[in-house]
Amino acid sequence: MNLKVALLDSGIAPTHPHIRDRGGKIEWAGDWASGVLSKPREPHADEIGHGTAAAAAILDLCPGLTLLSVRIFGSTPRTSPSALAGALRAAFEARPRIINLSLGSVDARLVPALASVVETILEAGILLVAPAEVRGLAAWPGSLPGVQGVLVDPHCPRDQPRREESSGRIRYWASPYPRDVDGLPRERNFHGPSFACANVTGFLARALAAQDALPPP
Repeated sequence: MNLKVALLDSGIAPTHPHIRDRGGKIEWAGDWASGVLSKPREPHADEIGHGTAAAAAILDLCPGLTLLSVRIFGSTPRTSPSALAGALRAAFEARPRIINLSLGSVDARLVPALASVVETILEAGILLVAPAEVRGLAAWPGSLPGVQGVLVDPHCPRDQPRREESSGRIRYWASPYPRDVDGLPRERNFHGPSFACANVTGFLARALAAQDALPPP
């Protein structure tokens, strides 16, 4: 499968069974965890496991795709505005079909800094998936027009997010849970808006992969 998805997160552990067993290919597209670009390690270290869990959720819904890892977290799930903008540019330069951003900021002062790179991404026809809301507040860049903004709905099946569009803003309601882990209650596993984004990304990737498999008219 030639479909590429960029994942901006804490890295991906390629030997993890939830990654390895789904036939995904991992490529390293940049490491911004220190706040500035450093040469990608192969593989990136995933110090907190968050990116690996998000990658597994995507691959569970669309096995066999290529994941481009852009590392923006180190030992804590935080990053700077400049690192976020740089990571988005690095993801764009890798030319994926989808960029999955596992975070959103509620600070609207960041909008001008992010709007330009987001516009470049969208003009290239790349889908950008990001949280539209965090703790009940609008999140950026997920609330910008044209972004596939994601909201949490624990009642949605993982593979069936609900889409609505109004005034140029796209919203998906999606399950906040990753794939289930044997012996671990889902409430004790990673969960939240970033995994709702991963589920939407997997859903969109699967739809694009099916589209690509169709013969030309």
